[in-house]
Amino acid sequence: MKSHYHVIILGAGVSGLASFLFLKKNGIEDILVIDKNDHNIHKACSGILSERSIKLLDAIEINPSNYI
Repeated sequence: MKSHYHVIILGAGVSGLASFLFLKKNGIEDILVIDKNDHNIHKACSGILSERSIKLLDAIEINPSNYI
């Protein structure tokens, strides 16, 4: 791991990952995402996004169907 980043995002939830995608889309390359949880677990997920979530993703021009 490097010692310097332009942006450090704490939390790899929906907001943290949406922030990561927004920054990458806008040319920021040097980003570190840190999360306290181990995401190497398998669990069932419905894959459903709320209307509010869809509106927020639309606002930052991210189409969820591109990531399925």
